[in-house]
Amino acid sequence: MIKNFELIIPTINPTVEIVTTKDMGIICFQKEYNYRIRLNQITFELICLIDGKKSIQQLTKEFNDSKGENLSTNTIFEFLDGNLKKYGIIDLRDGYSVNRSTPSYLRLHINLISNRYSSLICRYLKCLFGKKFFWPAFILQSIIVYSYFIIYSKEMYFQLENITLIDAISVFLLMGIALFIHELGHVSACDRYGAHYGSIGFGFYLFAPVMFADVSDIWRLPKYQRIIVNLSGIYMGNYMAFAAFFIYLFSNKLIFLYFFSLQCIESLYNLNPLVKYDGYWIVSDLFNIPNLSKTAHSTLKNFSWNKINTYTIKEWMLIFYGIVSPLFVLTYIFTIIIMDPESIIYFPIDFYHYIIRIILDIRSLNLLEFARYSPSIAFYFLLFRLIYYIIRKS
Repeated sequence: MIKNFELIIPTINPTVEIVTTKDMGIICFQKEYNYRIRLNQITFELICLIDGKKSIQQLTKEFNDSKGENLSTNTIFEFLDGNLKKYGIIDLRDGYSVNRSTPSYLRLHINLISNRYSSLICRYLKCLFGKKFFWPAFILQSIIVYSYFIIYSKEMYFQLENITLIDAISVFLLMGIALFIHELGHVSACDRYGAHYGSIGFGFYLFAPVMFADVSDIWRLPKYQRIIVNLSGIYMGNYMAFAAFFIYLFSNKLIFLYFFSLQCIESLYNLNPLVKYDGYWIVSDLFNIPNLSKTAHSTLKNFSWNKINTYTIKEWMLIFYGIVSPLFVLTYIFTIIIMDPESIIYFPIDFYHYIIRIILDIRSLNLLEFARYSPSIAFYFLLFRLIYYIIRKS
């Protein structure tokens, strides 16, 4: 414990903004480091007492008098010196640095297009995100696009068995454009509802290359607007899939069928709430839970059979999510090991031969064969992450 800590005068960081929202409650926004913390009423009242003049000792007395509590100065100091300092909300003393917030699930990320340039396009797209137009359009396009996806799935499956290298490169470029349009949808919806948005960038989530847009400011928006922003990437992707399918029907060019099928798969996977794609943020905003996975884990950890009759619907949802989320990964891993253990054992040498065959016959690719290697690639990636996590914690 620091000597004479009772005499330390805490101050609120000048970059902190505290806002009370209808859906999310009291939110403390640390602008410099891009942290957003939901405060409970007690924490909020304690922060309100900090004026840059009172010492820890004086704050403790004033807080105890106003709340009828009997907390010690040590308790108040440890509370302020914990997460409130860690997230840059409270400044207690010199020599302490706060780390800027970056998504832990996003690796090797770089910004590609600033909001200065993306805003030039957003002004023409934001008309698509009005509440009265968005929902009917989203539902109708989804029914049409995914119905055709199901109808043509068998044809697409057999076509992927022998795709030319030129077609593969073309589809890859089209998917790159689609990823950009996806993120442009998110920032256009932000622009429509007046939320600030940042750059569009590129990085890696798990083992997959992804584009991302900084739309974290949507926490200020009402729930229904946040959900529209979350769905807007898939919404724009559906438009692209719809256009690609009809180009294929009229031109019979297979690259548009390939692109249509991959775009549909990408959009459906984006709705998965168990990974931090759009579906995760939709569930998070639907239940007004800022940090869904962490909160679910904490709720499950504190589960008690004695309180089973007192849990709310939201708490049961968090318990369910806390169970299903790790089970999703574990089931995936053990299914591969049990159902096809040889694919794991022989994957390195089999994949090596697959690459050699491509080099020897560069004119064509078998994407179905590559798809069969995907579970093994994911398995080894998750295994290496687990080993890294264990080593780092030990």
